[in-house]
Amino acid sequence: MKKLLLTGIAALFLWQPGAAHASNLIEMPKPLHGDWCWMEGGDGSDWKQQPLFRKPPGKGCKGGNITVDKSGWDSEGYFCRSDKIEQIGTNTWQINVICDPGDKDTDEDDHAIAMFELIDNNLTITWLSES
Repeated sequence: MKKLLLTGIAALFLWQPGAAHASNLIEMPKPLHGDWCWMEGGDGSDWKQQPLFRKPPGKGCKGGNITVDKSGWDSEGYFCRSDKIEQIGTNTWQINVICDPGDKDTDEDDHAIAMFELIDNNLTITWLSES
C-alpha cells in the first residue's frame, strides 16, 4: 500500500528538473502544520486532488500520511518544500512545490504548483500544473 501511495504521489507531478537554493525557501502556513491522513478512496479517484484529514491524537493513519511543518512536508520519506506561497483565500494557498524525489542517482528536484485548501479539519491538495 505504501509503495502504491508513493507511486501515486509521484504520478501527481508532471515535473521538470531544477535546482532551488535553501535561502529561497518559504515557511509553510502555520494552519497547515501537523499530521494529516490520506482519506481512503480519495487518492484513487482523482490523482490531482488529494483529500486528507487531521490525524487524531494517539491514532495512526490507515492509508498513509503526511507531516507538515514550517520547512515543508514529508510523505513517508518524500520531502517537499516551497519557494513561493500566495494566500488566495481565507484558508487557501497556492504553493510552488519543490520535491526531493529521494533518487540517489540525481541531485535534481521536481517542481509543481499545488493549491492547499483547509476546511474544518480537512485539507485538500489540488495539483494545478507543472512549473
